[in-house]
Amino acid sequence: MAEAKQQHVTLVIHHNDMDGWFSAHIVKNFAGTHSKCYFHEANYGWRDIATNALKKVPENVEITVYIVDFSLGKDELISLASDKRIRCMIWIDHHEAVRDGKPERVAWDYLQQAENVVANKPRRMITYFSQPDEKIGACELVWKYFGEGIHGYENIPVPEAIEFVGAYDSWRDDRPDWETLIMPTFFLLNTMDWNPEVWDVTFFTQDKMGSFIGRSNTKADANFEVFSLRDPECLRDGNLIFDELKHRWDERLRAGGYAKVIDGGYRAYILFTADWGSLIFGNKMKEYDLCIGITYLPKTKLWSLRCYSNKPNVNVAEICARIQPATPENGMKGGGGHKGAAGCKVKDITPYLLE
Repeated sequence: MAEAKQQHVTLVIHHNDMDGWFSAHIVKNFAGTHSKCYFHEANYGWRDIATNALKKVPENVEITVYIVDFSLGKDELISLASDKRIRCMIWIDHHEAVRDGKPERVAWDYLQQAENVVANKPRRMITYFSQPDEKIGACELVWKYFGEGIHGYENIPVPEAIEFVGAYDSWRDDRPDWETLIMPTFFLLNTMDWNPEVWDVTFFTQDKMGSFIGRSNTKADANFEVFSLRDPECLRDGNLIFDELKHRWDERLRAGGYAKVIDGGYRAYILFTADWGSLIFGNKMKEYDLCIGITYLPKTKLWSLRCYSNKPNVNVAEICARIQPATPENGMKGGGGHKGAAGCKVKDITPYLLE
């Protein structure tokens, strides 16, 4: 009697932000047409990402893994690849970590090239990266991956909702509609949790209204809703949210940050805040080499440093990699991110305090 063919499933490991959520939804839009999809969101500094992601997938299946808008350190990567169910691993990313010589890239290349690193190495390991200095969001890059022709989805235009999120995440603030469309759209979307374990979203609409459709996965009787981002009411609501956030950020800046020279000569403006993004620093981004938001993480007893710069001669990904180098103790996963926005974690906050 012939052995039953194993079911094939897709596991998506993605960053836990808007760009990562939309990237995961795109994988489901394409790969989900022929494979059941499982999702696991992740953030830098979280532990046991591979183990917890694999727990969501049934036994006795074959798995294709997509890692989107995220990168795994060497230990996590080997842990993931060691699972005998995995047949293919695909890494799609637009961060500095994809560059040659970066610890995450070195770990991937080591796993791909070395023999007997793991007993059951995946049959295929595929990478799809942004180009150096290319301003593109991860969600746009994932859409581009599926539209290259290798999957039969040639010439499908990037939906506007994906373009809007990608423009925000890659700081394409030279767009004429940056203030009038991109910003209010992003902050309106950001009021909702688009985790693919919570929402079922499809982007296959082209009505010139920045539309996509979504349905809650938490309600058994939920119907699909149309989200039209160019709709005047949506833009009005997005602008209201954006204006309120700017007011809060201005209040926070007035409450006080301070200047300090770090990393051998860079002038930094430092603010203790739980808010994320360069926008919270307003004009300080123009006045200083970089701005740093600092938050304490009680669970890990570490301090999170989120660094931002719009200066052409400042690379905060490299600064964060120096502050938190990749070591065996942190699973060869150090600080990093983008040239203009990156993060790291430290135990000792003293070097960043006002003297």
